[in-house]
Amino acid sequence: MDNYGWNAVFCSIIFSAALAMIPALFLKETRLERTKTRFRLTGPSRKSSDTSFLRVLIIFLMFTTFRGAEMAFSQITPIYLSERFNASSYQQGLFFCVGTMVANLIIQLPAGWLADRYSRRKIALISAACGPFIIVLWPYMSSYWSLLALRMLL
Repeated sequence: MDNYGWNAVFCSIIFSAALAMIPALFLKETRLERTKTRFRLTGPSRKSSDTSFLRVLIIFLMFTTFRGAEMAFSQITPIYLSERFNASSYQQGLFFCVGTMVANLIIQLPAGWLADRYSRRKIALISAACGPFIIVLWPYMSSYWSLLALRMLL
């Protein structure tokens, strides 16, 4: 990092976040339809159930690998906060609490509604696609508070 600066770190994070979109491209939409008294799952036929498990397993492994790589790169955030904004340990804790927990609590209700109203696949793709664009803005944030607001979007 000393030789390349923070931009190299953020480029690595953006690259791994973009790779995390690949599994979402392979998802197929399934819906739970309600008949008179039963629920029926619609989607791929039963003939393809043998390959469905393998396909889902591969998608899960790809997604986990790419998101894990992104999370590994993201571990530098406390260093970035203290170096760039001289953030105290309290501010670093606040950054992670507000940026992850509060944002996740706020998004839960609209995310479920959006997934039901539109395609779950589309919502997964849009969510995965937003990450790299939000991370691109991190080096341009001039204050801790603007970065915190941006973190809540991620």
